[in-house]
Amino acid sequence: MLRPLSFTVLAAATMLCLAACSSAPADDPTPASSQPATPAATVSTPAAEESTAPARPTADFAGDWTGTAQQGSSSHGVDISLIESDGGYSGTIRHDELECSGTLSDGTVSDGVLTIQKHIDVNGTCIVDLEVTLTLVDADSIGYDTEVSTGVLSRVAQQ
Repeated sequence: MLRPLSFTVLAAATMLCLAACSSAPADDPTPASSQPATPAATVSTPAAEESTAPARPTADFAGDWTGTAQQGSSSHGVDISLIESDGGYSGTIRHDELECSGTLSDGTVSDGVLTIQKHIDVNGTCIVDLEVTLTLVDADSIGYDTEVSTGVLSRVAQQ
């Protein structure tokens, strides 16, 4: 179990003080400060305690997501449905205003980021094949990025 850094520092300081501040026996005329100090215990702190970077949320992209993506000066709706299977992701995507929809496949997650391939089957005005990057912001929102649009999607609550 990891202890908070302040507790570890306090414990180390207490051990050092006890070792350095102990007095000599009453019949020993040598002052306490010249007595050899008892070696202090080595205190190490795990690297995880020293890191100030916030932890990324657990990568759980499975489910339904909806939001708006900005493409140039216009915006359009994005609806994604993702399933996780054997450590990878796949699903469907729909852009109602652009009158297109398709599949998402070959999704892999690394450090809270899902990279997945989009292939449009029903094409209105969409680019047929694009790589989509989804970045987990928190348990209920993801960043949506392609080479032509960007946005934020929210998890659709299950009823």
